Amino acid sequence: MNGPNDYIDSGLSIPPSCYLNRKSSIANDLYTSGCVAKLTQAFEMGSRIEVISDWTLVGVEGATIIVACVLGISFKNMERRRYY
Repeated sequence: MNGPNDYIDSGLSIPPSCYLNRKSSIANDLYTSGCVAKLTQAFEMGSRIEVISDWTLVGVEGATIIVACVLGISFKNMERRRYY
């Protein structure tokens, strides 16, 4: 959960999945951070992307409303002028 020391503290041996190349013979390849830290970092990055995309969508919808209003006014004026 917090890193490979969780296995040592529980009296278990460190599994090969805690090593970069899945080889326990190379001590320098041991991951130092745990799953909780990596999941928290991934969640924060996903949340940031979601907020940016949400505000982008709000901006696009606002621009669409403005263009629709301008077109509506323009068409209404063209129709009104056609009778004169």
